[in-house]
Amino acid sequence: MFQTLLESFGKFSFSQMRPPFFFLSLLIPLLLGSGYLIVENVAFLQLEERLLYASRKGQAAIEKKQRKEAFIHKHANADPYFLDTQIEQLSFLGKERTKILYLMQYPSLTEKKALRERLETLASLNNRLSFAEKDIRSLGNIKEVEERQRHPVQIDETDLQKLCSILEGVPVHSFKPISGMPQLMICDIKIRKSAKSPYLEISDLNLLRRDWINE
Repeated sequence: MFQTLLESFGKFSFSQMRPPFFFLSLLIPLLLGSGYLIVENVAFLQLEERLLYASRKGQAAIEKKQRKEAFIHKHANADPYFLDTQIEQLSFLGKERTKILYLMQYPSLTEKKALRERLETLASLNNRLSFAEKDIRSLGNIKEVEERQRHPVQIDETDLQKLCSILEGVPVHSFKPISGMPQLMICDIKIRKSAKSPYLEISDLNLLRRDWINE
């Protein structure tokens, strides 16, 4: 019965329409179906993109939280006077000082004034690191302070290794980081070596110090 009706309708449509238009009308359902699938696929891709964005955003939030927790764990009990007690108290060129003291013990060496003056220079505060605090600001529980070197100092390669180990908080050759350090970041530094001197000159050492403020 139903098949008979379809056949009758087909014959009627074919008799009333020219063949090209009839066959074209048969394509309409296919075109509509294809359009529907395209729209659904676009919607699916948009939804997938939103989910990926949400996933990336969530992962970034997790990583940010992990970095914060690692920072707190490492620096929560940092010494607020770390620069004063550990870095500004460093004395440099120990090998040269030892050599000068050795030479000054010789009685045959009559002219010791230049050696004595050099020894006094190496032992004085003029050849020790000193910093001035600039631009203090607070970000939540974190206090940031810019530390700028006051004057140049002379060091040798061994001193540079030790200084890098302290400032970066990592082992360098035989030197190991010191516990209780705040987060220190080297913002700028100039290292020069003169042809007339076997030593290095460090100047314009600018640090960013971050302290965790316990509530």
